[in-house]
Formats: sequence, structure tokens, C-alpha cells
Amino acid sequence: MKKRLAAWAAVLLATLLLAAGAAQASTGATLRLTSLLDPSQSVDASYDLGALYAGGGASAGASAGAASAGATYWWYYDTTYYRMLVPGTSSGPNASYLMWAYLIDDYLSAAYSSARAVLGADNGGYGLINTWLYYDSANRDLLGYYTYGGNDIHLNLAASNQSAADYGATMAHETAHVLFDHKTHLYDRDPVAEAWLTEALAYYVGDTVYPYGYNAGYSYNSAVLKYYSDNGAQKSSWYESGARYDSRGGYSGATALDQAQVETIGYFLANYSSEGWGAIQDMVNYLAQGQSIDSALTNAYGLASGQMGTDSGEGVNTLYSKYIYYYLGHY
Repeated sequence: MKKRLAAWAAVLLATLLLAAGAAQASTGATLRLTSLLDPSQSVDASYDLGALYAGGGASAGASAGAASAGATYWWYYDTTYYRMLVPGTSSGPNASYLMWAYLIDDYLSAAYSSARAVLGADNGGYGLINTWLYYDSANRDLLGYYTYGGNDIHLNLAASNQSAADYGATMAHETAHVLFDHKTHLYDRDPVAEAWLTEALAYYVGDTVYPYGYNAGYSYNSAVLKYYSDNGAQKSSWYESGARYDSRGGYSGATALDQAQVETIGYFLANYSSEGWGAIQDMVNYLAQGQSIDSALTNAYGLASGQMGTDSGEGVNTLYSKYIYYYLGHY
């Protein structure tokens, strides 16, 4: 699940995004789409995608498709890694949704490759990842989500001020959830602890590794944690932050610090060890073997997680304690 950042952090990310590159957007497309209800039925659709930008960009494209958001008739086409599902009627897909799908196409390979590179995991055995485009104006802060145990990503086209590249970042984030879940099945064993870990990795993939996104590095992550923790005066365990963020195990009411932690832990895990992504991949493989989250982290990093508490200090040898010092420069 990917939620919009709070206003302060969003401004900082916008500054970073201006410096980031962007893939070349498509200017036209001819697609053959198949009916999900009747696979024997197909249509060819051709659109001038350049007109989407000329007509007002992201907001105009999403608004034009809002009327069909509740459609039960779906059309799809397949890409290398994803099956793109577009709402419509029995006569064909909605034009605005289809244009958005094809615009996002330019970023799908980067989204999948970013998640695969970090986790060292693929979606083998599960086929193409179903990607459903929908429009929920009541939840504009929810950019997209993945339902655990499934093979489906949902992208909310009602999210304001989102470009196709931004949706690519959301795809990278949600794809990390898919690959992690399918590889480790940690959700089945420890859903509450899995909440903070999968979100941490997903945010790192989407916000740092995905090449057309924010490229959020140490300075950004450190600034976020310092700001929302009041330079360490406020603390929360990783376990509780993840659980409240994702409303698991009866937890609710995520704070700004909870969001800040799930957004910054992944960068720390990728950079604390000299093994880099290798340590993350070792951890993923240990989890895939059925190890607990604490055992997998200990075996991959040589330290206990410390996920259940907020103890930190020079003599506290846990990943949580090292994380606090890594970003704040003090305990």
C-alpha cells in the first residue's frame, strides 16, 4: 500500500523529483484488448496519447474516466510483466483509462526491474501481475495497493498531481510487495511484523531505486526521520509503527512518525551492511526458508532486529539502535 506523504515531506520530494530524469512518454498507440468476461472478444483501439497532455494532463485524463469507475466490464492487454486491466463497456474500454494505461507502460519495465533487483526475487509461478486501474476520489491520498496473498495491484487514477512516471513509482512499490509476499509468505506466519518490513522495502524500491522517481537518498531520509521524531525525542518501535500504518493485528491510528519510519527503514537496511542489496536478498531467502523475521535479520545482518522496542544506545546492539544513530547521529 502506498500513501501520499505529509505536506512537508512532499515538498522536499517534489524538489528531488525536478532533478530526476523521465522516460520518453509515448505519443500514440494501437492496442488489441481482450474482454475479461469473454476472452473470444477483442477490440483494436488507437488513440493520440499526446492529446492527453494537450488537454490538461493527469487531472483531466483521470476526471474524464471517472464516470466509468464502477464498471464491471473489463478489458485487458498484456505487457512483459503485467496484465493491464481497463474498465469500459461491452463495446470497448474507456478511452481515458486506456490512455493512462499506455502512458504508464513506459515505466513498467523499470518498476518491475527495480523490485526484482533489490529483493533478488521474481514472480515465477504466479504469471503476469494483474494491474487494475480504478478511480476513487474519496481517497486521493491512496495511490495504490496490493492485496496480500493475491497477484493484483490497484492504481488509483484519482490521486492528484500524479504523472505517468509517478504511477510507475507506485507500481515499483506495489510490485515489491507482490514479489516479497510470493517469495517469503511471511504474511501467513507473522502478519504484524511483516507489515513494517514489507512497507520499508517497498518504499525503498519505489522512492530510491526506481530510476524515474524521487531518488530519495540519505539526506532526504535523515531529514524525514529527524523532523517527524523531533530529532529523536519521539520514538516508536518498528513493530508498532508498521502495524498502525497498515492497520494489522488490531492496531490503528498511524502517526506521522509511523509513516516516517516505514519510509526510511528500507534505505537503512540497504546501506547499513557492506553487502548492500545482498544482505536484503539473504534476509529474503532466509524468510523463504521459513525462518522468523528476527532469525532472518540476525542471520543477514549479524544483529537482532530490536523491532519490539525503542531501546538505543552505544551498547545496544540491535538494528533499531543502529538505525537511530545512522540517521540522527545520536541515540
